[in-house]
Amino acid sequence: MYERFRIPKASLPALLLVPIAAVAIAACGGSNDDTKSNGQTQKVGGTVACDRASIEKGVAAWSKAYGGGGQATLPGGSGAYRCADGWAVAFPEAGPKAEAITVTVVLEAEGQFWIPKNRADVCGDTAADSEVPGSLFRDACQTN
Repeated sequence: MYERFRIPKASLPALLLVPIAAVAIAACGGSNDDTKSNGQTQKVGGTVACDRASIEKGVAAWSKAYGGGGQATLPGGSGAYRCADGWAVAFPEAGPKAEAITVTVVLEAEGQFWIPKNRADVCGDTAADSEVPGSLFRDACQTN
């Protein structure tokens, strides 16, 4: 009356992985919209926002990892940071307040965070040689 459908034993593990792979692919989704700082919260590279609060967290992480003695703050104004293609460049004042200097910080979006990057590792001699997008290359790679 009914025919039995048989799945070969070798195919069973592959069939079990299909739903897991679908969930993993869906979790990696998100937009990679180009954005520029204009005072509004904007999404870049998935879930990270190109806004002052998110960039400040990235700058704080940079300050602990690369310099600034754990002291780096973004100055006021719209020119303190820019974002494009999952990357950001910020110009915080680093060091003790009386001795603070403006530095260039390069950040890459990873999930919901801005991760500080060593400029020597991500900046090439030209925009074409750089991991940083061309629209940010000059600010990110050819400043102090």
